Amino acid sequence: MARKTVQLDDGWKIGDTVHKEVELTEVSTAMMFAANDAAEKVVVLPGGQPALVVSDVLLDRHLLAQQIVRVGTHKDIAITADRLTELSRVDYLALQTAAGEMDMASKIALEAHAERGRDEEPPKGS
Repeated sequence: MARKTVQLDDGWKIGDTVHKEVELTEVSTAMMFAANDAAEKVVVLPGGQPALVVSDVLLDRHLLAQQIVRVGTHKDIAITADRLTELSRVDYLALQTAAGEMDMASKIALEAHAERGRDEEPPKGS
């Protein structure tokens, strides 16, 4: 899986140390499922009917938390979505931007793979 290191401006304090580097990994299928489950909530529709919905904001937060595989010297650290509130706005946006860039790179790779071996036109004489 692809990984990306992000430099933080303000840093993330863990214990007594402020860490200025975070490593992200690309989103896996297991991460998507877990984040989706964590972002589900029951709402009551007009008329009293309950419905299960997924909050896009919570989904995004849970995905980002799962993508964090290292904070400074802490490897394979388990970050919860709630711990993201410890970050400054600037550092949170830096992580979101890096995660978005990784998502875009994965999307482009998948699209290229889907097109691989396909010709614009069928070969002549077939």
